[in-house]
Amino acid sequence: MKWFSVICVMCLVLPIWSANILVLEGVPSPSHHIFITTLSQALAARGHNITSISADLDPYKTPNVTHLYLDKFKEYMEGEKIQEIDMVKYGRMNPWLMMLFMPFYMVDYLDDLSESLGYKKLLEYPDDFKFDMVLYDFLFGPSLLPFVHKFKNPPLVGLTAFYSTSYTAPFIGSVFHPSFVPYGFIDTFTVSSFWSRLNNYLIYFADYVIREKIVTRIHQRHMARNFPGLPSLDELQRQMKLVIMNRDPTTDYIEPTLPNVIAAGGMQIQALKELPQDLAAVMEKTEKGVVLFSLGSNMRSDALGEERLTQIIKAIREFPDYTFIWKFESTFTLDVPKNLIILKWVPQNEILAHPNTKLFITHCGLLSTQEAAWHGVPIVGLPVFADQFLNIQKSVEIGVALTVDLANINAEALQDSIHQVLQNSSFYEKARIRSRLFRDQSETPLERAIWWCEYILRNPDVSFLRSGSLDLNILQRHSIDVIAFLTIVTLSLIIFFTYIIWKIIRASTAKGKYNKKKNE
Repeated sequence: MKWFSVICVMCLVLPIWSANILVLEGVPSPSHHIFITTLSQALAARGHNITSISADLDPYKTPNVTHLYLDKFKEYMEGEKIQEIDMVKYGRMNPWLMMLFMPFYMVDYLDDLSESLGYKKLLEYPDDFKFDMVLYDFLFGPSLLPFVHKFKNPPLVGLTAFYSTSYTAPFIGSVFHPSFVPYGFIDTFTVSSFWSRLNNYLIYFADYVIREKIVTRIHQRHMARNFPGLPSLDELQRQMKLVIMNRDPTTDYIEPTLPNVIAAGGMQIQALKELPQDLAAVMEKTEKGVVLFSLGSNMRSDALGEERLTQIIKAIREFPDYTFIWKFESTFTLDVPKNLIILKWVPQNEILAHPNTKLFITHCGLLSTQEAAWHGVPIVGLPVFADQFLNIQKSVEIGVALTVDLANINAEALQDSIHQVLQNSSFYEKARIRSRLFRDQSETPLERAIWWCEYILRNPDVSFLRSGSLDLNILQRHSIDVIAFLTIVTLSLIIFFTYIIWKIIRASTAKGKYNKKKNE
């Protein structure tokens, strides 16, 4: 009887499965860290051991998670060279200039990266240290990818807070769709006319060539110093089994994807926490509702300059019945209206989820846009740079948002947009519809990401997901060589038959002239 009881208890206990997972966070962005950490912590909670190398550190200790700090990388990001950049002006750069600026940024920090304590510590790990899987944010180039080679090529899974599948082209064989999918880092325009499609087409391929043929080669030379026998980074990249991306059709432009591109858009949106008592009181006591104002984690509100801040304050004063909560990272030096609360940090997810939140004034980062969509809050967008222009454009198209030019912001324009969204119920109604569509899924985005990670752990030798397009170069993959061949053949035939017809006509004309002369 005793042994029978023991066996029954053992049958009821779930099997414990623990894997060692290395997380390579090569993008020095708090938003990317928030997205990736959501998955890391969830995997750690399931008993897996996580080693994460990042320029962002969590202030709390998480069981089963080891942080390796890229301190010099963080100092580079907070240094004068980066801080002197006017992000508002940078966001209005010509898309071609912006596209050329990004690769420079991706190689300028390599020395600081390799001098970081966390980088050196991971280099000191024995080469035979067993990692069962590597999660890798690939968006800013292969700066940390050589660690896959160091640890004997464990299964590699791409993971990024970005949404554009075109960036997975070198890894899993995706193709570009420039005829109807706008390039991810571009100012607002629709791909509609021939000239806009031509511009979009050229910038897609120029970006690919610069990243893969120039930036990757620079990384290769730099990283070879610390990784003896380092194979081609192109070869390492193509070992990727699948990619988990921060995309969802309710918030992104529709783009065809391969089966191993896993959509986990909104993965960072987790169960609500309790609001601090003082903030909860503000949310409940507001007369008409709360307007949340935040420019995210990469753009500081105090970097807007006094003139823009003055215009924003002037607009806020015109809505005394609404309570404005503004995430402002430093001391606020201007006169604060009675209806404005300044906080250095806000629990954004919890505020957006509150029924008294009526509007979100945001920079339109992807994570913030998704959180507004999830909770059904309409938007007034102040896009700053990169994909933020496309994010707000998508929201405007479906009727849940208006946008204001932050670079040339004035109180009247901002006031008018806030008034329209607050007074026109259609914005709220359409935001609720988007929320319903976003939430109506068979599983949460986080559950989906966890399942696929553990699928790769269970099946590290999976090969059927690999696309044959990886064996083709970029021209072959898009059939450019075939189109060029058919074009040449067609033109050659046209020229040939034109020449024959011309010869026939010329001969006939000459014969006619001869006969006429003979008859004379």
